[in-house]
Amino acid sequence: MKWILQCLVLLCFGDVALSHFQIPGVPIVVLPEYTAHGIKNVTRKGTEAFLYLGLPYVKPPVRFEKPEPLSITPSSFLKPKYAKKWKPACHQVVDVSNSTNTSEDCLYLNIFTPTKVGLKDLPVFVFIHGGGYSYGYTQAYGYEYFVDNFISQNIIMAFLQPGIM
Repeated sequence: MKWILQCLVLLCFGDVALSHFQIPGVPIVVLPEYTAHGIKNVTRKGTEAFLYLGLPYVKPPVRFEKPEPLSITPSSFLKPKYAKKWKPACHQVVDVSNSTNTSEDCLYLNIFTPTKVGLKDLPVFVFIHGGGYSYGYTQAYGYEYFVDNFISQNIIMAFLQPGIM
């Protein structure tokens, strides 16, 4: 659990990472593990946000094994990750929808940030979807509501997609 929190701190683009490593106006962020390329989105209400969908926070799992943290090498930040689409949901105990794409490789973060960020610290709201670790997935919630209500208030959103326990 400790390494998940450490990854969250790194991947939520906390005060130092966001203010020093994000390229202004472009949804690209450089992390120690990789460089993330996101998308810029404008909601129907006109709120702009950078969306980073499907950021890995651990290595893809090996069946029935404990997930391992991502490795950091001197050149690992050169590895691009295209965080532009939702990743599959974890396998469900109860089928929520027949059209839901599921996979064992489902441990990802979805991060939403304001497009205009100064050097001040921003709060981070960490959202773990409902379902009691038995069913559910982050894509079901979408992003427009959260962008309009949180990003517009300069709150960074981190959607954690935990594995089924």
